[in-house]
Amino acid sequence: MPNSKIIAVFLTLSPSESRELASSMQLHKDAASFKLFQFLHQLLISGKLEDYDRKNAFFFVYPDSKYDDQRMRLVESNLLEIVESFLVDLFLREKEEWYGLLKVRMYAERDVPKAYYYATDRLSELLQKQSGVSNLYISHELDNVRMNFESSHQSRKLPLDFKRINLSADTWYVASKLKHACEAINARNVLGADVELNLIREVRSLAAKAPFSKEPAIFAYTLIYDSLVNPDDETFTEKMMHFIKTDGMVFPKNEQRDFFQYLKNFCIKKLNSGRTEYTRHLFDIYCLNLSMTDLLQDVPLSPFEFKNIVTIALRLNEIQWVEDFIQAYLKYIPAEHRENAEVYNRANLSFFKKDYRSTLKLLQRVEFSDVFYALDVKSIILKAYFEQGEEELFSYQASAFRTFLSRSRQVSDYQRIIYRNFIKFATQLMKADGHPDEIKKITDEMEGVKQVADIRWLREKAMNNA
Repeated sequence: MPNSKIIAVFLTLSPSESRELASSMQLHKDAASFKLFQFLHQLLISGKLEDYDRKNAFFFVYPDSKYDDQRMRLVESNLLEIVESFLVDLFLREKEEWYGLLKVRMYAERDVPKAYYYATDRLSELLQKQSGVSNLYISHELDNVRMNFESSHQSRKLPLDFKRINLSADTWYVASKLKHACEAINARNVLGADVELNLIREVRSLAAKAPFSKEPAIFAYTLIYDSLVNPDDETFTEKMMHFIKTDGMVFPKNEQRDFFQYLKNFCIKKLNSGRTEYTRHLFDIYCLNLSMTDLLQDVPLSPFEFKNIVTIALRLNEIQWVEDFIQAYLKYIPAEHRENAEVYNRANLSFFKKDYRSTLKLLQRVEFSDVFYALDVKSIILKAYFEQGEEELFSYQASAFRTFLSRSRQVSDYQRIIYRNFIKFATQLMKADGHPDEIKKITDEMEGVKQVADIRWLREKAMNNA
């Protein structure tokens, strides 16, 4: 039942969260919702939650009753409310600043001055140690509560601090506007989304002036915004890396991850335009990102990011680094993708070390069902046969690769074009070995086509065989 809300929520639970929820459900052990929880928890543990069937659940909860769909939906709804309450409590435990704001609001509304002032001081101290757009919003909301509390407790003769509340509102707005502008421009660049950025020029102008320019969140998103509207800026990576190492550490994890993603996208765009010197920049960014292992705790390392890191490091001949990286960071990949990631990346490393027999042996171990892996694996096998001068095996692999591209529905039109061109030029280079004039014709045609997978390797083979 993939559209069920209770199933969708359960699928988000980590093992530790599900255990803690099971403990808290003991408070409801006499209710039907507890029985339903037991049923769902067993499905969750066995990895079969998506096979949830409402009728089966009903007979588990009410074994001696006739099936009643409405009754079962009510049990699901009751359990969902319990789980939602648990998750909200969990959220507030992890988001200390939001919990602090709620306490300040609560004491202000209950008019408990001593507790209110203590909670206010604690939240203020916490906000001074942190940064980020969400913290600026909380700071403004805290100023709102202060204003209302002070207006109801002070004499009308005492002035209220309107300057402070206006400044916190403006600071949050400028930072938030810049952040959303960065997200919108990035969406336009990557997805072709139609975006409208009202007042962004005025906001960008404000961001350059005191006191806004001194706010870390505004500074960060100004840097990112400028890099998106002016991609020719050569100082962005250096400035942003310095910022992350200093002020960036006090931002929430999700914003820190965003900073790294903007940096990576900037370098990848430069690399795609032929700026090969940005390979080192991208590698340094990955190294800094990986050094902050707390960012990998909540959001696992994707197998594709893992593969990209290995590829970039190998281009820089960082062989020992790659061996250490695979050993140390494989555990951050989700368990179900870990074996394929290890096999593919160790095969890639073996290929780079010119150990082609080990490369082919490794790639025969696992069936790569994912299309991105499949394409890369077939490319590496083809290159390994090329490097060994195995013309017959190369020809067989090239033919099988073409058939795969023609028949696989998972392959996009773009992928089909670039890999067909790769096979074409690799085949021509294999046949033209030792014939400089023929190789020059192939190279000229290849550079004119441009839509070619692994063109860096093809260029290297053309140069070596000319």
